[in-house]
Amino acid sequence: MAGLTAAAPRPGVLLLLLSILHPSRPG
Repeated sequence: MAGLTAAAPRPGVLLLLLSILHPSRPG
């Protein structure tokens, strides 16, 4: 869960995590 805490101040990390968790994105 430390990853989520580290991603909080970094929106870019959240986007990267979303891309990894949801690689089925059409983009």
